[in-house]
Amino acid sequence: MKLSRRVFLFNILSILLAIVVASLIYMISMAISTQFNMTSEATETLEHTMERQTLFVQLEKEITHLPVEKVTDDMVNALSSRLKLVEADIAIIHNHTVVASSIPLSRVDVIALVQGFNFSQDIINLSSMKVQYKTIPLLQDNGYIFLLNEYHEQTFSIWLNVAVALITFLLVYIAMSAYISRKITKGIIQPIERLKEAAIQISEGELNSFIPEEGNGELLELCKALEQMRIKLKESIDLQQKYDKNRSFLVSSISHDLKTPVTSIKGYIEGILDGVANTPEKKQQYLLTAQRKANLINTMIEDLLLYSKLDLKQMPFNKQPIDFVSYITDGIQENMELLKSNRVRMETEFNINNNSMVYLDSDRFMRVVQNIIDNALHYHERQDPVITIMLRETYSTIILEIKDNGKGMKEGEINRIFDRFYRSDEARTVDTGSGLGLAIAKQIVEAHDGNIWAKSQEGVGTSILISLPNYKGGKGRE
Repeated sequence: MKLSRRVFLFNILSILLAIVVASLIYMISMAISTQFNMTSEATETLEHTMERQTLFVQLEKEITHLPVEKVTDDMVNALSSRLKLVEADIAIIHNHTVVASSIPLSRVDVIALVQGFNFSQDIINLSSMKVQYKTIPLLQDNGYIFLLNEYHEQTFSIWLNVAVALITFLLVYIAMSAYISRKITKGIIQPIERLKEAAIQISEGELNSFIPEEGNGELLELCKALEQMRIKLKESIDLQQKYDKNRSFLVSSISHDLKTPVTSIKGYIEGILDGVANTPEKKQQYLLTAQRKANLINTMIEDLLLYSKLDLKQMPFNKQPIDFVSYITDGIQENMELLKSNRVRMETEFNINNNSMVYLDSDRFMRVVQNIIDNALHYHERQDPVITIMLRETYSTIILEIKDNGKGMKEGEINRIFDRFYRSDEARTVDTGSGLGLAIAKQIVEAHDGNIWAKSQEGVGTSILISLPNYKGGKGRE
């Protein structure tokens, strides 16, 4: 429900509740005022009223249908004395003429009393006061005895009851308005204030403060939207900071690594120009060395660009189910000439089914295998270097291990070989490669939902192990 509609309904309910409560108070007040019948001067007791009613009944029995000629002064005085005890009066009227009366009556009063009897009224207004009366007819027509007592208005009048009802209405409405204001303050104003503070913090670059989901309806949706905006903005800034940090690190590192081959190229070219290489053979040697250094620079730049794309998740992968045994066998054949030229022997140990499948990008993953083999070739120091490629599998994974019998590594170096620009032998600086080979391998393996790690023993050799999801086992497909 919209916020404006909800506030409108709250106000309508407040008014309706106030009206209902005021009406109940008005009816209760009217009932109380009628029940107790309080007068302006004094409260008439129930006992006094009963005495008067009893006397009226007795007199009605005694004088009903009394002939007019029997109405004497003595009888009237006697009746008047009895009536005075209960604060009542008597008036005898015949043919619209006052025969006897204990109170003064005008012509208008006489007519009012007779008409009141004809219309069955028991309360009328006389000239001097308002009375409640009982009529006893005489024997002759147009003859009546009226027993009168003064009638007092109730102090709890309609206007007083209306005033009470109005005051009740106002009090209830004020109370409900205060309650609604508190609800609005707690459910709307306070969350809006907190959203305002959060927006100010976001504008100032503070993105670590969680925005709670408060309120209802549109306010709750606004809180959720702002929290999502904060999260995405923080992720964007964190990613940008990571990009900047990577860029700064890569520029710094590659600048350092490029300095040596560039200096060498410059030195060899200057040697040719200055005449240091004064024979065709020496000039050829200088040029070949400069070419090798230039190729190294090109390799370093290509590796840097590849690593940057992998690290920023900008490298696309074309993954397909591939027979992993055939794939690794083909990769070995492609490297046989390189291995022979370096006098390195290749051995294989395949403890795996021939139809074992892996879901991967064949071109990208072959770069992993190539980098590991190149790394083993760079660091072998034995007279009989051997590289062993082993395959084994479980139901869910296939494990590729590439092992050499080189010099191995110290225990503290094993966990660092996959870092950018790390070289286990600092004496072999730039000439051994870009320092990104195993870092690139790690990025590609992880992009295939795999893991890569190393085992090494100093003086024995190093093993690089890769585990990939087994496609046959239902894993590895995106």
